[in-house]
Amino acid sequence: MQRKWEFKKGARRNKESLPAETVGKELKRLERVHGSLIPEDIVDESRPEDAVLHPEFEWDDGVAGESWRVHQARNLIRIVQLVEEDLTTKAKDVVDVFLHVPVSQNLGRSHYKSGTEVICNTDELTLAFEELQRHVRGVNRTINILKNLAQQHEEHDKLQLVIIAEQAFQTVNNALEAYRHAH
Repeated sequence: MQRKWEFKKGARRNKESLPAETVGKELKRLERVHGSLIPEDIVDESRPEDAVLHPEFEWDDGVAGESWRVHQARNLIRIVQLVEEDLTTKAKDVVDVFLHVPVSQNLGRSHYKSGTEVICNTDELTLAFEELQRHVRGVNRTINILKNLAQQHEEHDKLQLVIIAEQAFQTVNNALEAYRHAH
């Protein structure tokens, strides 16, 4: 088995300067230094020309401002993942990613942390689940819209596909609800 950092398939990068291994290791180092990843901190750490992540950012203020660089940092955090590859079968499993932990009264501003750390911290895990529930509610709203449209236009084959998606998301809803009641 071999562990290595990779960019998620289909991920769009702002600049294609550094390999995923370099980005992942540096983000992990910054997480250890700061306790979590905050995009503004990553931009600040990357300002010196000899900083590891410096090439990943657009530093020409005529092309991009500070808010764009923060967006670039946020994107880097989201698109890198640690995978474990079986060298014999070439099968890969994602073993870690950086997860968004929303703002809360007791945890301060929103930030990103290694999923392996979030899963061990009840407060952060609860916040991550609450954010997941918000995303699932949005997907459920979209499913309902698609279901209504398929019914209105008598698209029975498409309606069946939407119903399958609806059932799958009901399983997700049930799991999230069970977590919420347990904590």
